[in-house]
Amino acid sequence: MVYAIIMASGKSHRMGTNKLLLPLRGRLLITYTFEVVKNSNFTKRLLISDDEIILNLGKEWGLEVLYNPKSHLGQSESIKLGIKHASDALGYAFVPSDQPLLDVETVNGLIDLFKTHPDKLIVPRYKDNWGSPTIFAKRFFPELMALEGDIGGRPILQKHQEDIVFYEVKNPMLLKDIDTTEDYEYMKNYLKLMK
Repeated sequence: MVYAIIMASGKSHRMGTNKLLLPLRGRLLITYTFEVVKNSNFTKRLLISDDEIILNLGKEWGLEVLYNPKSHLGQSESIKLGIKHASDALGYAFVPSDQPLLDVETVNGLIDLFKTHPDKLIVPRYKDNWGSPTIFAKRFFPELMALEGDIGGRPILQKHQEDIVFYEVKNPMLLKDIDTTEDYEYMKNYLKLMK
């Protein structure tokens, strides 16, 4: 029983605008994440954001939406808000909202791997590069709830490396996120070439 927790409270400081609402191949960037999460084998799908447009979009996609009033305190607040509303889950998949090429096959592969390792940390990887989404087993709940500031779960991963099970992806672009204007332009050009 894995719950998706879509992380969409970031401030996009490096972009100067809310990157999740940028157009990409005729649709909004965040809708790529909505589509993948909606079609993957999650038990429940939560969207965490402080943006009214994004929350309303999430409702239209049939997601359970949670307003994050403490987004200014950083990523850790989204994590804590999400898992408070997923207390009956066996695993929490923290899904970034800026990886438009992430696909259902990869996400379901992560979920299936977790089913065979339900007390572990499931991390997608291309060669030596770790990526997201990561699935945290329920036993890491106290450590996730203790996170503070603008950090995700990486300190927990570093502390418990012996508990990580890697899921190998075949294409590094599946894990590519968009943080800067350069990333955005690169992704637009990449998608043009894919047509």
